[in-house]
Amino acid sequence: MRRLFLVFLVTSFFAALSKVQAQSVPKIQPSRCELWGVIVSSNRSCMEGMKVELVREGETHAQSTRVIQGAFDFQSILPGIYHFRLIDRYGKVVVWKTQPLTGIDDHVVLYLPYAISEPLDIVSRVELNHKTPRQAQKAFRTALRAEELGDLPGSIEAFGKAPYDRPAA
Repeated sequence: MRRLFLVFLVTSFFAALSKVQAQSVPKIQPSRCELWGVIVSSNRSCMEGMKVELVREGETHAQSTRVIQGAFDFQSILPGIYHFRLIDRYGKVVVWKTQPLTGIDDHVVLYLPYAISEPLDIVSRVELNHKTPRQAQKAFRTALRAEELGDLPGSIEAFGKAPYDRPAA
């Protein structure tokens, strides 16, 4: 009977002790961190106008920031796994990267896989549907006739007289 009482007493003591310890341990809130990053590219000018989007895994809300002189940063980020998207000035995703953030000395390096070049002068559908003015059509026909007759300076002069009125896109 004494043994049973002793076992009961010891068990009660440890149960009470573990309950007190559980109550005294403060709940640890995940600390927020600052994140910084750089873009590595062979052409620094291609980074102008880019932005970086950041989405925590399992969430849908994206944060974004502009790339300034090849660098970017985010404030107040919770530790976790994040997806980074580097978006060029035309809205195209050029780099996608996933990286865990711990909250301690976090940084990200995004490498551009190629040099992004400026697009060529693109003609819009509105411009293609634009009606050519009669004066321009006449100047064009005159220039072609002069070229057929071998009058290259006259052809160039006629092309120069053609009005150029580019419609708004």
